[in-house]
Amino acid sequence: MKIIEAVNILNKKLPVKIRRSRLQFYDRIKLVKVKRSGDNMDSREYTEESVRDLAIVTLLSFLGIDLKDIDKVVNKKEREAIKKIGELLKAKKKALKILKKEMGELYANSKNN
Repeated sequence: MKIIEAVNILNKKLPVKIRRSRLQFYDRIKLVKVKRSGDNMDSREYTEESVRDLAIVTLLSFLGIDLKDIDKVVNKKEREAIKKIGELLKAKKKALKILKKEMGELYANSKNN
């Protein structure tokens, strides 16, 4: 599929919006493998696997995971990096739960004032 199709799929699937330039950046730094075609090899062809990898990269990046660690997960499938990110995501989930509670209390208190 072409880049615009990949962008459309990702934007329907993800809670964050992604731009074409972001996909091109991930391709340029070789974070996601993309097939090249055309006279100057300037046309990108995205597979279902590359779109899945782009979704993972986009979400992990959105959550503040370093691109070097994302590369270790997506391209190298390093167990230690996967475990590290899993633990970080658990901690972020716990922090979000606490933050949600605190923000709810803050909101309730602001209505009373």
